[in-house]
Amino acid sequence: MSADPLERYLLLRRSTSEARLNLRKMASGEIIDSALRVYQTLGRPILRLTALPATFTFAGFAFLFFILLPMLTVTRDAGSINTQVLEVLVTLAISVGVALPIIMVGFSLTTGIVVRLVADYVNGSIPDEKGAVRAALHSLRRMVGLTIYEALMAFSGVIVSGVLLVLSAWIDSAGSGNEALSGFIAGIGILGYMVAFFIFLFVMGRHALTPAIVMLEGIKAFPAAKRSVRLMKATLNHPSAMGTIVSLFCILGFIALILWPAIFMTLSILDIESGLKVASPIPILGEALLKLFAISPLYVFLWVIVPIWSTCITILYFERRTRLEGYDIETLARSMVRNRKEIRFEL
Repeated sequence: MSADPLERYLLLRRSTSEARLNLRKMASGEIIDSALRVYQTLGRPILRLTALPATFTFAGFAFLFFILLPMLTVTRDAGSINTQVLEVLVTLAISVGVALPIIMVGFSLTTGIVVRLVADYVNGSIPDEKGAVRAALHSLRRMVGLTIYEALMAFSGVIVSGVLLVLSAWIDSAGSGNEALSGFIAGIGILGYMVAFFIFLFVMGRHALTPAIVMLEGIKAFPAAKRSVRLMKATLNHPSAMGTIVSLFCILGFIALILWPAIFMTLSILDIESGLKVASPIPILGEALLKLFAISPLYVFLWVIVPIWSTCITILYFERRTRLEGYDIETLARSMVRNRKEIRFEL
């Protein structure tokens, strides 16, 4: 909190006013507008505090794209399906053991920091940056567990389809007479990839509030997922919140379509690639820098999009609690008692 009495007074007044605006029943468009307004207000601390976690996420994706995925395109024995299956399993094991944990740690820290900052702001308090970082680190194990659980649920279709395609290849290599069975299993696997996209959207929608619940209510992943489903679903007098999630997906997709080409165009105009080639004295280092430069838009994308998503789900979390549980009455009653002394302009 600021030491300047005037600044402290104005911040408290503004936070209290914003709490009244955000803690109310809202339509889908209002929720997203409110979230974008909050993100705009808290943009500087959010981007400053999430720059390092975004680096972790980016490093995990870079390792996955440049080292692990190319390993799937080559084999030491093109004539042995068993060797190829073993190579795929080894690559997947490295992905699960190295790349994915780095991605999950970065994503969990980013989400935790943003949820706490937005929660402070929505509840009429001055956002505590140090407190948000401490809370994200304290809840890191629960958040990583949540990320693993959500990833398994959301990508279950992809996992099952991949297993079916590997099984199809193994049956086909066993000898003649199995072509029909192999083709049938392969067809199911390919169809599964198409269905997997909708499974991902469905799971992400039903469990959208889970990170906010874990951070703000301190419960574990599975109970938080069940509570998210209860808050998201329709009741007798209130509609489901899935429409808001669909709208959010569309908006984030639109932002991505604008942001990604804009970053590439900016980097091309600055001609950073030529500068890296000239400035690097070691050819191998130069190649590594060029590869990182090639996916540098991914860092900006993760750094911007993940906090927007986290801000939106936090606003939606409070809206659903206000709508279904009367959270606004409880919070505003507490704020009246708390601010009775704090809201005064003290010289």
